[in-house]
Amino acid sequence: MSLAGKTMPSYDLFLASRGLSRNLVATVNHYSAAYEVVRQSDLIAVLPSDLRSQSRHAPFLHAMPLPLKAPPRIVSLFWHQRNDTVPAQRWLRETLVEMFARSD
Repeated sequence: MSLAGKTMPSYDLFLASRGLSRNLVATVNHYSAAYEVVRQSDLIAVLPSDLRSQSRHAPFLHAMPLPLKAPPRIVSLFWHQRNDTVPAQRWLRETLVEMFARSD
């Protein structure tokens, strides 16, 4: 899954450290598209487990947890100062900060 059409090398690095490689046959721009591709083919995909419950195809998919430690990611919010006091903007920022602060 990639919005920019590029894949992250973390899985490739993990596999290479064990003398393995993958045969990447498709890149999609949304997780729901990835679920659909997996459902209709004999392909497998590495997808976030927390999104599995949001897929209408979840009952048809089998999950196998991988013992991978994802590299830490920095998520930054940017907004123009004129929006500091806009209630909807403030709510959205606070909601995003709370959501990304969760460690589950």
